[in-house]
Amino acid sequence: MTIWVIKDAEGNVTNPGIKANEDFVKEHYNHYEAFVAPSDVANRAEIDARMWRDQELLRTDSLMGLS
Repeated sequence: MTIWVIKDAEGNVTNPGIKANEDFVKEHYNHYEAFVAPSDVANRAEIDARMWRDQELLRTDSLMGLS
C-alpha cells in the first residue's frame, strides 16, 4: 500500500496521508498525489543548522552572566 496526500480542487492539503491502494483513492478522491518522504540530505542540513543554533544559544546565554 502507498501513502496518499488528499487535496482539494485548489491544491490545499485536506488529508496529509492515508494508506490505501491507488484504485481506492482514484474512486473516492479527485485530487491526490503519492506521499514523498523528505530526503535524508534535507533532514541532515536542518539537523546541522539546529545543532549550530543551539550551541550558539548556549554560548551567548553563558556570556549573559559576565555583564
